[in-house]
Amino acid sequence: MKEKNINEKLINTGPEQKNKINEQNFEKNDEISSKEHMVAKMGGSEKNSGTIDLSEDCIIGPDAAPSEILKDIISINPNNILKPLLTVRKRCFKELSVEDCLKWQKKQIDEPLLRMGKGDDKEASKQMFRNLLSYMGDRKSSKVPLLHIRKYIKLVLIGNPILKDEAFLQIYKQLHGNKKVQSYMRGWKMMAVFASCFVPTNNDIYNLILNFLFFEMKNEKDPEIINHIKYIFVRMIRMKGKERHHVPSDEELACIEKLIPIELTVKFFSGGQTNVKVESYTSIRDLKFELMNKLDFNTQRAIYYSLYEICEKKNCTEERFIDDGEKVCDILAVWANSVEREKKMEKRANFIFI
Repeated sequence: MKEKNINEKLINTGPEQKNKINEQNFEKNDEISSKEHMVAKMGGSEKNSGTIDLSEDCIIGPDAAPSEILKDIISINPNNILKPLLTVRKRCFKELSVEDCLKWQKKQIDEPLLRMGKGDDKEASKQMFRNLLSYMGDRKSSKVPLLHIRKYIKLVLIGNPILKDEAFLQIYKQLHGNKKVQSYMRGWKMMAVFASCFVPTNNDIYNLILNFLFFEMKNEKDPEIINHIKYIFVRMIRMKGKERHHVPSDEELACIEKLIPIELTVKFFSGGQTNVKVESYTSIRDLKFELMNKLDFNTQRAIYYSLYEICEKKNCTEERFIDDGEKVCDILAVWANSVEREKKMEKRANFIFI
């Protein structure tokens, strides 16, 4: 295909979302039915055999990490890292070991796992753990699991940076010594959502989690869990320094739960279209280069191409230039919230990439 004129516009569009994905499908891990989406068909493409194409992150695994990082994480001693960071806990007036502090428990925690200062939100960390227990099925709740994930991620994103470290240690704790099959599986699913949104801010905790994932990959026998671990490991590497700013949309959470990429249908004013797969960490710059490579455009001319966000409402059309550094999925999350907000006011909003 010849390089297009720089004024030719790309459109990513689709019918307005009319129905939400059934949240019970997320809980049961059933196939998500085909639905109309706000701006794109979101979900993994299926082969003729009916099997779902998993994200490449499930294949890459440790190969995503530079050799120097692998060298550092393999030699880590968890006790040396965690002892000075954890809140001191006692049982019968005796201080608990690091191993005992970070072992699965069914009851709510009384204090954050990490030592926190006066300015840190200790109450948020306890609320996070309640949501984690509820999502994993270790605490009774009348709410659907998806709601607990959304609440948890929101608390982390709006809270102090230390909550990102606390989040990973909480799930680290609930995976250790967990004998409940469903709870254990949901623990890995929850960590996959974490790694799709943020990573620990403390470099020692970051390396500790990578160390944990690396050896779990070697020791785990269940292929499904191995796929989750590889998926998480790759995202831990690729999300470093690229944390998200918005809670993922329901559609993205469903894709993370199934370990599949999000598929966007990109259309042209000329009438053609192409499909592009994106991940939680995909930036607008990444999307632009993906499109140009697929269409055989000269990527050296990337600076001449831009993407715009167009919001079409009943009485007006709003336009915004999208910076190359923005995350595609953050934009989709904002769109989903905007459409839902307009819907509650009995109004309509339609978003497109142009």
